[in-house]
Amino acid sequence: VRPKTLDEYFGQEELIGENSILKTLIIENKVPSLIFWGPPGVGKTCLARIIAHQYNTFYREISGTIHSLSDLKKASEECANHLKLTGKKAILFIDEIHRFNKLQQDSLLSWVERGSFILIGATTENPSFKLNSALLSRCRVFQLQKLSKNAITSIIERAIKIKLELYDKTLIIKNESESETNTTNILELLAVMSDGDARNSLNIVDMALNLILSDDSMNEITKDMIKMSFQKTQLLYDKDGEEHNNLISAFHE
Repeated sequence: VRPKTLDEYFGQEELIGENSILKTLIIENKVPSLIFWGPPGVGKTCLARIIAHQYNTFYREISGTIHSLSDLKKASEECANHLKLTGKKAILFIDEIHRFNKLQQDSLLSWVERGSFILIGATTENPSFKLNSALLSRCRVFQLQKLSKNAITSIIERAIKIKLELYDKTLIIKNESESETNTTNILELLAVMSDGDARNSLNIVDMALNLILSDDSMNEITKDMIKMSFQKTQLLYDKDGEEHNNLISAFHE
């Protein structure tokens, strides 16, 4: 389901729209070390993988939440060796880079200074407060925003199409209270529930599709099915806040 090219990537129009700095850098294969800063599920990892696909180069992915200093050193050496062997820079992607401590971040600095590979870091925290200033000064920071309803809808439609093609099955998206199918209503509901997070919306859709694919007699996604999938994914939102009221209202519209 993940996009492999910019043409398949939805959202972040200001960041990768026509004549934008980042899109130009990607197309011309001139991407420097980068930091992608934004909330969860807005396409930071996807964008890093698209860049790696565009470059057709060695790509290594690690996480600041689970990998140690030795893991980081090993990944850095692998990427640096690729440059020595091929003359082409590899890409080291570090998810949740702000979770690395000072020692881990310092170990990256010498590699980035020498241009041994292209570093792409993803963070949900303000990098000015969470990253080593010396490391940050050697990277371009791009901020990603919550995805729009239109972007979420496009992502959902693409995901449904791809999965159904794999199983050779057709699908109806239906509102129980209406005699005719109203795809827009259901997709808008999903967009509201995801709160700009594509990962959340895809998790909900995936659970609903799995229910359908497990039963040959089923071929409809309904509001009740979406509601059940939403509850099972245990999405986090403020139960005392405005978003809770929006979601409850959406379920009953």
